[in-house]
Amino acid sequence: MEVISNNQNPEWDRLIFYHCGRFSRRRRIVTHHHPGCELIYFINGECLNHLEGSLVLPGRPGSILIVPPGMPHSQENLRETETMFVTFSSGLESFEYPPRIIDVEHDALTQRWVNDICAMNENVTPASAEMTKGILYALLSRLIGIAAPPDGSDEIHPVLAKALMYMDNHYDRNINIDEVARQCAVSGGYLCALFRKSLNLSPVQHLTRIRLNAAAQQLRNSYLTVGEIAERCGYGDVNYFIRVFRKHLNCTPSEFRRIERTRQKTGTYTAKFHSPVDEESKAFQKNRE
Repeated sequence: MEVISNNQNPEWDRLIFYHCGRFSRRRRIVTHHHPGCELIYFINGECLNHLEGSLVLPGRPGSILIVPPGMPHSQENLRETETMFVTFSSGLESFEYPPRIIDVEHDALTQRWVNDICAMNENVTPASAEMTKGILYALLSRLIGIAAPPDGSDEIHPVLAKALMYMDNHYDRNINIDEVARQCAVSGGYLCALFRKSLNLSPVQHLTRIRLNAAAQQLRNSYLTVGEIAERCGYGDVNYFIRVFRKHLNCTPSEFRRIERTRQKTGTYTAKFHSPVDEESKAFQKNRE
């Protein structure tokens, strides 16, 4: 049976840098989530990272935590902990999912490139955006290579690969999960179970993510109206599109356009965009406590 390898580079045109920074203290980081994938590099200290689904992953020096887009998570510091973090959208779901730890203790380039991204965005210049994107692309490409096991066992199931490709090619249509399952010659229940096992999310959540990523890209085109973008992304009802966009990105499409113009000038997003905490995250935090 043919399988599809995960060992591939991110797509340059779909790669978007959102935000980065440094963290160093003992206090706990409360539950939050980001619209993009978060990469956390642990420099010193020790912590436990609590993620959705009762998953707990340790943070130790020389390791990187990958947090998928929109996933609520908190950080319980066991002692003084120092980290660097970067949030982004790579357009490569096989890298962004599932949440996991990547060991980079003996890879000097990884720490250097994460540090370079943070340093470059502490003093933003007109060239920062493209330079940041270039370093981020190199960093993600390297991490993909490091994370892929030498025996090639980390491969995408052929049914999942076909479903992902079908969604990528037809997200602009009014498709549903039963249709995707028929295209893959499996039942809807089997497809949902496969998504949960491999990506830790449902097919509907994945399809929504594809559509919102496409919407974010198209909102950079000032000649398209929000209604036109909604239709191009598979949403026949523009008001529903706006509600979904606000729920996942913590801002409306029009606000995103204004935020994106600011980012293009300064190289950073506003706090409202990069660190939303909605009711779902608050409930997740309450259950933790």
